[in-house]
Amino acid sequence: MSLILARDPECKGAGVGVELVDAFLEQYYKHYIAQGNPIALFAEFRETTSYKYVTRKLKSLEKALGLKLEVEELGTEDVGVDTMHRVAIKPIQG
Repeated sequence: MSLILARDPECKGAGVGVELVDAFLEQYYKHYIAQGNPIALFAEFRETTSYKYVTRKLKSLEKALGLKLEVEELGTEDVGVDTMHRVAIKPIQG
């Protein structure tokens, strides 16, 4: 499963991306975890924004989803002034 989230540069205010990620995670839980189908998520995160959010919030995400998550970094790429991190977030059964 993949998802592309982008914030409109004209949109002012912090937290817009966080709200999108949180809403996505709610739907991921409802349609996959709660249905017994904990599929891996593959994502590309901007180092200065979403990557920091996800890595900093991993423990609370695990608690909210009710399972252990493994984050595997698949590579990085410099895009302009940004470093993008490609990751797989895998639910651990147990």
